Amino acid sequence: MLTGTDSHLQLALENQAGGCITAPANLISSDLRNVWDAFQRGEDVSALQERVTTIRQLLEQYPPFPPLLKALLARQHGFPHWPVRLPLEDTPSGTVEKVTEEFMAATE
Repeated sequence: MLTGTDSHLQLALENQAGGCITAPANLISSDLRNVWDAFQRGEDVSALQERVTTIRQLLEQYPPFPPLLKALLARQHGFPHWPVRLPLEDTPSGTVEKVTEEFMAATE
């Protein structure tokens, strides 16, 4: 079993889930891996999970989620900025700038 919400990864692991499948994993895979590894070592993962949850909450403040993730992936990894399909619209560039700054601050 896998959770589809990274903000519940700790809870899922505590209930014998195998991990998570989530779109933000494209942006925060190292954070999610840190939760997984620490949990497997029997360590308290609360602080690591809190970081993941904080980042997730930041991203959720700017719906819709798919266009924002595509814009952040383009910024973070130098990918092309792929367009979204209707009925979604691209995230306005001013919002992308703002979220990029907030995301970078949250992931430092």
